[in-house]
Amino acid sequence: MLSRGGGDYPYLWPDAKALKVRQRQDGRVVNMAVVVTAGVRGRGEGKMLGFGVGASEADLWVSWSFPEGWSEV
Repeated sequence: MLSRGGGDYPYLWPDAKALKVRQRQDGRVVNMAVVVTAGVRGRGEGKMLGFGVGASEADLWVSWSFPEGWSEV
C-alpha cells in the first residue's frame, strides 16, 4: 500500500505502453515507453499517481521509484 498525506492507496495499477515518437532534433521516429501508475483508495476513488517516459519498459521499471512524499505502508 502507498501512503501520502492525503490518504492511502491499497490498489495500484502500473501499466506500460510502447509508442512511436518523432524526435525534435532530427525528425526520426523512435520507439519510446510510457509507464503510468494509477491508485485507487478503499472507497473506490481513483487517481493518477505518476508516470515516466523512457527508451524501454525495462529501463523504466528498474528505475521507477515512489514519487516524493510517498511511503510504503
